[in-house]
Amino acid sequence: MVELIKRINKDMRHYLTLSTSGLSDRVSIEKRGGFEAFFDWMYNNQYLYKILIEAESNNIEIYKWHYMKLSERYSMRLVEAMNRNEIARYDPEVLSFALMGIADFIAKRYILWVDSKIPNYVINEVNRILERILNPECTC
Repeated sequence: MVELIKRINKDMRHYLTLSTSGLSDRVSIEKRGGFEAFFDWMYNNQYLYKILIEAESNNIEIYKWHYMKLSERYSMRLVEAMNRNEIARYDPEVLSFALMGIADFIAKRYILWVDSKIPNYVINEVNRILERILNPECTC
């Protein structure tokens, strides 16, 4: 299971990296590249995602490794965007887990629980939330 989780992690990160290439600002990367690409990956790889969920019960260390690895890489990109003033300043690890949590549960709700693609109105709502959370000008 360990090698399989490591492969899933690598494949998912590669897919997300390819999906965000060509996008220049972090908010666009999050909305169009990151979240929508993750939803597509998840829909097309539901069986792999279910393996990740099983790992939580069967091998907590590899499950934690998976999310920590995602957060590590994600946090680096978020810091770069914060330094360019593209997104609001937060603790990068906290922000990475908050964003991953949004994506994870939206995907579970629609893809795993009802075997459906994410409806457009949900993607639009998630994008509105991301814009508000990430907007460096927001005083909320």
